[in-house]
Formats: sequence, structure tokens, C-alpha cells
Amino acid sequence: MTAACRDDYIRRNGLGNSCNDPIANPFQPADGLLIPFGGQLGNATIPRNITLQQYPLIQDGGLSATVGYSDYHALQLNVGRSFHDGLQFNANYVWSKSLDFNQSEAQTNGFADNFGYQGGQLDLRDLDNNRRPAPTDVSHRFVLSFLYELPFGRDKPFAANPGLVSAIVGGWRLAGAYVLQSGTPLAISGVNSGSANGRSIRAEGVPLEVPTELQGWYDGDTTVTLPSGRQITPCANCFLKYNPDACQGNVLQLPDGTFVSDIFWFGDAATSYTDVRSNGINNLNLSLEVLPNTSTISIRALYPTLLVPQRRDRIHPGGAASWQVACERRNCC
Repeated sequence: MTAACRDDYIRRNGLGNSCNDPIANPFQPADGLLIPFGGQLGNATIPRNITLQQYPLIQDGGLSATVGYSDYHALQLNVGRSFHDGLQFNANYVWSKSLDFNQSEAQTNGFADNFGYQGGQLDLRDLDNNRRPAPTDVSHRFVLSFLYELPFGRDKPFAANPGLVSAIVGGWRLAGAYVLQSGTPLAISGVNSGSANGRSIRAEGVPLEVPTELQGWYDGDTTVTLPSGRQITPCANCFLKYNPDACQGNVLQLPDGTFVSDIFWFGDAATSYTDVRSNGINNLNLSLEVLPNTSTISIRALYPTLLVPQRRDRIHPGGAASWQVACERRNCC
């Protein structure tokens, strides 16, 4: 069916195809009142493709199957020290991988949510091809917490004698928490016009990232030339990192010489890649306080993120792959 409709699409120079041509609705009476079916079946005419389906009368129905899965593997390391001689700390590191093929709880209950698999992205011919890095996959995470009593004041090595110096510098302690982790996978979309499974094609030999010399913040007026020779103008206050040419769609040259998007083709690109991620976390919180008083001086140090920025903007015009979280505006949190 799809091959014949595609051939017809080419013969018509991309102006429709026989699968979408309207025909008289065979499920309605030839004359008289229409049967009030839901959806398109309630009309006098319907697209031909409905009659070619195996169960044409089941247009608004669906079947559910428990075919999803997820797995998580991790190496966890922990080093700690109980409070002794004024020092206590706990350090944890996790190296992990989370893979899944599922939808979020909101999606499975009929609500809109972009967290899990979208229906148009599923490979129903090979369910194993839906296995991907989970949206919550964090490859590396390091957390350190500590408490240190400064060695000044009563019963301490320095300034232990009562007096002005001891009163000023004694009784202070420093506490902190440090979090360093990689980002989560980004969803890949775009260049999928006409794709039967809603996916694009991973361009062979094209790196996921643009060359280092092109990576950086842009002002919206600067044009850059990608390795393919194509020129783009990244949006203002956006960080260019990933290559919009890494994925591509299918096009056809028609008999009249023009090019149009192909139809009824299957993309082989994954919906996410472990090397395409949002920015990670690199955050240090410090607290300096004096005891027994309750006054506290808190110092919060937010270091720049180590990985890619995370703002849901696009950095290139249509006709190229979209990394959904490809750039970040500097004035956003």
C-alpha cells in the first residue's frame, strides 16, 4: 500500500497521493441520514487509507500492551569519616547507566507529557530498537558533605587561652556540600517529515558535536559555516555545541526537477544518545558559623556548569536536526 502511494506521490510531483484521496465512505448509506460515527467515519467521504487498514472501524480505539522495560546498573563508592578531632565528611560517587523503553506515568494515564516515549517515535516493527538512555540517566554523580571545626579557641591547638583573640576566632566551624554530576540525555527531533516512525536518519560519519572552534556563545548576528559547508546563524545568547547536520531526513527529486520531502520512510536515528546531554551540576554550598551563638555566615558558591547548557531553545533554522535542549540564555537560571 505505502509503496503504491509513494509512487503516486512522485508522479503527482509531490501534490498529494492516492492514499489520502477522498472517496465515498463505504461505511455510510448511499443516501439518507449519516450514521453518527465518531471522527472521520461520520463523514460522507473519507481518505482512502482508512479503507485499506485492517480494522477500519476502530479509528479512535487502541490496544495497550505491557512491552516496556527499564534497567539500571551502577558502581557506587563511599568514603566517610565519623566526627573526630574536629572533622567529619562523607563522599559518595556513582557511575551508572539507565536504559529504558517506557512512558511517564502522566502519559500512561492519558495526560500530555514529553518525558517518555511519544507514540510517533515508536518502532513497532522491532521493539528492541526502542531501547535508549533513560531521560533520568545520570552517568556520573559525586556528592561530598563535610564539617570542620577551625582549630582556634578553647580546647583547640591555637588561641586556646581565654582572651580577646580566643573570643574572636574561637568556636567557628565550616560546613559544606558539593555536588558534581553529568547532565541527562537530550531528546532529538526534527528532519522527520514523511517518516513513518517519526525519526530522522543518523548521518554517517558526521560528528554529533561541531568543531571546538565553533563552540561558544553567539549574538544572533554571527553566521558560522558547519563542516558540511552549510551556513547557520545561531540565536542570540545561545551556546552552539551540537551539530544540526548530525541527523538528516529523506528528500525526493520529482519529475519536474524540484525536491520535496520523501514519504513512508523509516528513520534509524535514536531518540536520544548518551553523548548528547543537557548541562550537568557543579555546585558548592559553604556555611561558616560560630558556636554557641546562633549567628551564621553563609556563603553560596555556584560554579559554572561543566557540561552543555540547558535551555529549551533551538539554534538553527528548519531542515536540520533539533537538539531540544541545545542552548541556554545567559540571563536565565
